[in-house]
Amino acid sequence: MVAELRAVVARLEATVAGLNQAVAARDARIAELEKLLEASRRSGKRQSAPFSKGQGSADPAKPGRKSGNDHGQHGHRAVPVNPPDRELDAPLPGCCPHCGGDVELEREDEQFQIDLPPIQPVTTRFRVQVGRCTKCRRRVQGRHPEQTSDALGAAGSQVGPTAKSWGHWLHYGLGLSFGKCSELLRRLGIDVTAGALCQAAQSTGSALVPVHAEIVRRVNASPVVTADETGWRVGGRSAGCGWSPPKESPPTTWPTGEASRRPAKSSSRTTTGSSFVTAGDPTVATPRPPTKAASLIS
Repeated sequence: MVAELRAVVARLEATVAGLNQAVAARDARIAELEKLLEASRRSGKRQSAPFSKGQGSADPAKPGRKSGNDHGQHGHRAVPVNPPDRELDAPLPGCCPHCGGDVELEREDEQFQIDLPPIQPVTTRFRVQVGRCTKCRRRVQGRHPEQTSDALGAAGSQVGPTAKSWGHWLHYGLGLSFGKCSELLRRLGIDVTAGALCQAAQSTGSALVPVHAEIVRRVNASPVVTADETGWRVGGRSAGCGWSPPKESPPTTWPTGEASRRPAKSSSRTTTGSSFVTAGDPTVATPRPPTKAASLIS
């Protein structure tokens, strides 16, 4: 009886030992998988070089282009067409840098280098004269043609139009955030906040309202107007539609947004006698004569 119990205990101890080994192996595997998962998550958040791309190959390929002509034509930068702004000489050294022997001139060659000059902000102080009319007693203030605002006092320190234009182009043209635009201008010597650039962009948009109205007027006055969908997306949905006259007319493009292109909801309609180009804009177009029927593609 005791011998049988001892045999059962031995079998159970062996089973427990095997289970312990299996659990230990699984724990090690789980730890390894968690490490790989964490590495994968971290690599997905990396934006650009010089972050590591993992373990390198034991037998990496040779860098650079392959020899021969099968890979195509070699590209190179074209020589500038305009005359250079300055010329510098690169004379031969007095002796050979390798052995110290004499060096004799064989030929002269050329190298061109295009670079940006040192960027230095320009600070302008306007001495503004403030007076009062002797007749109506109203305040009168002078203004220089280069001034962009009449603000004085606490609002008398401003950023010029060129710097604002660069900030707006970097934001709307290249897609940089206002924060990155502010950092770039700060590196160039102009200290401006992201909020100031955003507020200046809103002011510029308000100032461009008459320009937008003139664009709408020109498009409505064109004999033929065609639609060109630009792929502009708002909230993940396509909302872009550019209306532009034909190539024979002066280049004018009216960008506008459409909630839907279906005739029941779209404000742009295809007509043969009279044409209306409203496209969600409050401007009402003037009907054109049947001889100059516009062809609107909605």
